[in-house]
Order: sequence, then C-alpha cells, then structure tokens
Amino acid sequence: MRRPALLAAGIGLLAACGEPEPENRGPEVSGAIPALALEVTDTVTVELSRYFSDADGDELRYTGFALDRSALTIAVDGSVLEVAGEKRAKTVISVNATDPDGLSSSQSFDVTVNGKPGTLWVMLGYEETEIGAVLLRLSGPGVESLEAHTGLKLYSAPDGEAARALVAGDIADGDTLLGFRAGDVTAPEEYAGVLDQAAGTDYQQRSTESGSLEIVR
Repeated sequence: MRRPALLAAGIGLLAACGEPEPENRGPEVSGAIPALALEVTDTVTVELSRYFSDADGDELRYTGFALDRSALTIAVDGSVLEVAGEKRAKTVISVNATDPDGLSSSQSFDVTVNGKPGTLWVMLGYEETEIGAVLLRLSGPGVESLEAHTGLKLYSAPDGEAARALVAGDIADGDTLLGFRAGDVTAPEEYAGVLDQAAGTDYQQRSTESGSLEIVR
C-alpha cells in the first residue's frame, strides 16, 4: 500500500508551504479631526496619526487638499499637516491615509480663516497747501477706534457702518492723518476713504477735487 507514502508527501508539502499570509487590512479613521480656525498669515499644524490607525501596524502615507485653494495653503510632512491662512474664507480640507499596499481611508474637516485685526493708516494726497483741517469718511469691515496721527487732533463719530472724522492741524501732502482699528489688516483694499471737505490754515474752504485718501498698512 502506498497510502503512508502519499500522506507523508502531503505533510511535507504543507510544511514547505508554511502558513498562508494574513490578508492585509487597510487603515481606518480612529477619530474625527476637529474643525480649525486661524487668522490670515497664521499657520497651524495637525498630527494626522492621532486620527488614523492601521491594524497591521503599517506605516501610513498622508496626503491632503483644500476645496478652496485660494483661502489657504497646505503641506504634509510625514504625518504632520501644516495649514497656512491666505484670505478670509470658510472651506474644507480632505485628508487621505494610505498603507504600503494601496489601501486607504479618508476624512474631511472644516476650516475657517478669519481676518487679522490690527491698525491701518489713512494718508492724504493733496495738491493744495497750508491745509488746516479735513473732513473725511471711512468705510470697511470693522472700522473702529480712530486715533489721530502725531501732532494732529481728531474728532470722530460713527456714520452707520462707516465713520466720519475731522482731522485738524498742520497738514501737508503725503501726511498720515489717522489710524484706525481694522477687522483685517491684510486687506487694506477693502477699506475706502472719501475726502468730503477741506479748509486752509486761514479757515477758508478749499476745493477737494485734487484730494485723495489712501489706506495703508
């Protein structure tokens, strides 16, 4: 009978092949990435390994992208996601974790980029000379806390969503008239100044046709 020989051969073949390799298990989301809030020009980081796991202990490769690429820039270094604010906006970032065999898992989270509060300045452009006072209007997001520049006096009052200001003193072309607290100093173009009236040091009314105001950081 050859059965013992066949059985021995089968056992030998199984021993040579060894145990079958376990099936690869892909990465999984282990926690929700919380919503982020940052200001324009600020940078925050997120440790992505806290929010993904792999049952096989595989090293994961991370990638990410923002739906609104103009609002922020992102970069991934290993498992660290770096987010930098570019402009005021609300957007979504999607992150993907991939194992060496190509299995992956992803999740998304909300990001809000807020303006950066600070001081903007109002400069006068004017062909007239010997100016003693100007009356102007300022408008834009969050105009408040007006303060006269050195050597000048300021009288101001709210005007709806804008502000009116009377600046008095020895004023010359190119002078900085006042500063104000702005909701976002990275976007001075969102603020506007209008020169309503002007008077000379002799208290006589002057034309405002050649006058202009510039908002600078």
